[in-house]
Amino acid sequence: MNIRDERRSEVLRIRELQCAAFGREVEARIVDLARQRGDITWSIVAEHDGEIVGHVMVSPIRLEPNVGLRCIAIGPIGVEPHLQLRGIGTKLMNEVIDRAREDEYDAILLLGNPGYYHRFGFETAPLRNEYEAVEEFMAFQLTPGCLDDLDRPCLARYIPAFAEAESR
Repeated sequence: MNIRDERRSEVLRIRELQCAAFGREVEARIVDLARQRGDITWSIVAEHDGEIVGHVMVSPIRLEPNVGLRCIAIGPIGVEPHLQLRGIGTKLMNEVIDRAREDEYDAILLLGNPGYYHRFGFETAPLRNEYEAVEEFMAFQLTPGCLDDLDRPCLARYIPAFAEAESR
């Protein structure tokens, strides 16, 4: 398994993979819109035997008011349906966490299933988000306590591609 950045020639394949993984086009539209606007921090693929079998997009996420923290958001993350539960998603997640540590981000945020993401060290985020998710809005605090110790309430805002992809 090779984990690496996407190549321009793989845009269509990534779109197909995200559609297959989620059984709909919304997640693929998020990636397409974010890519068109230059709002992607990392677009990482899992390649096996020359085929793209997994993909994760990482994008900036804004805290309002600005409290000086460097945060990123994971999502969507998709794996070919017939290859799920084989550790591909885990490898993609670990790559994101490793890169975020190397680049000295303070926190990684995501909307997802707590039962899955707890094993990576994600916990319910101690701040609000524009989707009003509670338990599903999770944080991995690379700088320990950085979100817990905020002196004022913050709202996490995703890049516009998320809302726009849902409305189409």
